[in-house]
Amino acid sequence: MERVPAIVEMYGGRYLVRGGPVVSLAGGWEPEKIVILEFPSQERLQEWNSSPEYQEIVHLRVNATDSRSIVLEGYSQEEHHRLPE
Repeated sequence: MERVPAIVEMYGGRYLVRGGPVVSLAGGWEPEKIVILEFPSQERLQEWNSSPEYQEIVHLRVNATDSRSIVLEGYSQEEHHRLPE
């Protein structure tokens, strides 16, 4: 947990969410913790995920937690707020 933020930053990423209370509204999914990272592109995300720096420590997370990882494509706020023509 201590080394990952610097590695995320090296690859252009940043934390949007890192822990805190989780409230399940539907579906019965009740994770204990959620971490959301943002990267400028899928390429930078993949570079971070396969980087030597992260690969050196990822086994610590894998061995210490029951975790799941997914990738979501974001949206542009400009596109989201654009009015229909």
